[in-house]
Parts: sequence; structure tokens; C-alpha cells
Amino acid sequence: MNVRNFSFLLIGLAACGSKGDDTASSAATDPSFVFDIDPPAVDTGWPVIGDADTDTDTDTDTDTDTDTDTDTDTDTDTDTDTDTGKDTGTDTGTDTDTSPPALTFADVAPIFTANCVGCHGGKKPDEGLNLEAAVAYANIVDVLSGQSPLDFIEPGSSADSYLYRKVEGTQVDAGGSGSRMPRGMPPLSADDLATVAAWINDGALP
Repeated sequence: MNVRNFSFLLIGLAACGSKGDDTASSAATDPSFVFDIDPPAVDTGWPVIGDADTDTDTDTDTDTDTDTDTDTDTDTDTDTDTDTGKDTGTDTGTDTDTSPPALTFADVAPIFTANCVGCHGGKKPDEGLNLEAAVAYANIVDVLSGQSPLDFIEPGSSADSYLYRKVEGTQVDAGGSGSRMPRGMPPLSADDLATVAAWINDGALP
């Protein structure tokens, strides 16, 4: 029995005493007797202890979900295209020509002097052709030979120069006549022939 029920019992007993002996005897003899008394509001000084439905549940819904996007997308283009643009074109302006210099009349005059002046020199040269160094150039370059349709010396073409054909021995093929020069002497050496041909082919420079 709790304190509350015990208090109701005491109040009921007191009420029964005030109604008389009949009620008390009825309550005593009849077990089915039921007290029909509303208990007064009595301050017993006791603490009320009963069915106290106190909901002390504290529902604390704390959403501590923190979505932190720590993805760091770093796109670093480290491609380095370096164009120095340095095209070094060094032109020294020096053209090295290894070919021998063009021959001049000074290179062939000694050949004529050694092989031809014996007959083609002095006051009365054979065929009227004087090949002495002082006058030979003027007497033979761009001058018609008289024995063929060719000039004695045609600058730039030894094949069309009658004097060359005479010392080469091919004068007849060029429309000329007579014998190979120098007459009565050995033919010019291959080196001398090459020198005379090169002088003519280079332009027969004075």
C-alpha cells in the first residue's frame, strides 16, 4: 500500500465513525459494503507520491554531419614553349674561288717567242705575221688569218682560232693549208698547247 491509498483509508474510517454505528456495523459485517464517500481534500502534509508521468527524455537531434569538399583540383600547365627566334645566318661575304686566275697574253708570249719568232719576227716575217711580244697581240686577236675563214685568235673559242689549229696540226680540218707550226721544229708540248688554249678560252686577255 502506498501513502496515497493509506491516506484514503484513514479518511474513510473517520467518515464511517461519523455516520453511526449502523454504518460501522454494516461495514464490519458485510464484506461487500463499499464506502461511497468522496474523500475530502485534506492537506496531510505528506508529499504526494503517485503515478507521475514526467517525460524527462530529452531528444536532442544534433546533425553534426559536415560535408567538407576538400578536393583541390589544381590544373597547372607547365608546358614551356620557348622559341628563341635566333636564326643565325652569318654571311661572311667571302666567296672562296679556288679556280686559277684567267690567263693573260703575258702567259703565252714566251711560248710564241721561243717557238715562232725565228720565222715570224724581224722586218720581214713569214706570211707577214710578226709574233714578237711587243706587237703580237695586236696582230693576231680578232684578225682574219687569210688562209682560212677563221681569225688567228677568236676570244673564247680555241676551236675557232686558226693560229691554235696551226700549232695543234688540225689547220686543214679548219679550212686552212700548209704544214703544222712551228715548221722545222718539234711540236709544242702538251703543256704549252694547254696554256695557249686556256688563254684563248678565257677570253684572250691582253
